[in-house]
Amino acid sequence: MTILPSVLLITVLLLPLPRPIHAFLHPRTVSPPAICLHSTAKDVPYEIAPLTPSILPSVAAFMIESFWLNSPQSSQTPTSLSPDAKSQLESLQKDDLEDTYGERLGKRLLPSLLLTATDDTNNDDGVLRGMVGISTTLRDKNSQQLLKSSDADKTLRDALSSIGPKQRRLFKNATPAEMIEGGLLATSGVEYEVAVVLSNLAVSPSARRTGLGMALCRAAETVAREDWGFGRLYL
Repeated sequence: MTILPSVLLITVLLLPLPRPIHAFLHPRTVSPPAICLHSTAKDVPYEIAPLTPSILPSVAAFMIESFWLNSPQSSQTPTSLSPDAKSQLESLQKDDLEDTYGERLGKRLLPSLLLTATDDTNNDDGVLRGMVGISTTLRDKNSQQLLKSSDADKTLRDALSSIGPKQRRLFKNATPAEMIEGGLLATSGVEYEVAVVLSNLAVSPSARRTGLGMALCRAAETVAREDWGFGRLYL
């Protein structure tokens, strides 16, 4: 079982958003109405909305270009990689994003959501400018360690498969928190709680210092607070 090592806890700030966006964001929603969030520095309008699955390859390419190759901490540059190496990275990134945020044939026990920000100025209709992910996982309350989402999902599924059909029906429509409260993981020997993790925050170099990163984080906070009922985010 893989555990995420360095965990930084931040308390959700109940700050007013430039415009309310609750009620339109919902886990696994494909194409909800978008909301225009205006940054404070340059008054550039961005539309922040949940990921549309059809643009996942473009989002993966954006992540490689804006985060891995154009981050101030990165030693790589867009011209330092061969086209084949860059294509391989984009493919790996797409698989990772799809595993965490993509649609599944079966029900996803732990909700997740990827928010994307597009720019509608300068005739750049729908150009991707930023992204941020938010997902739920299990947290060991004693060691304060977070499980990888895939390991947390497996932990819950293994526990469900280990009980009888009658007991399993009791958890049919339960949330992960309700499963834990109902004693599903009581025999694991670990005291778990459900936690929300913010990750994959990336902003295009051309949109940095415009307030977009803050707008994306506030949108993620709103999902955690208004839709999922959590008061804290982990990084």
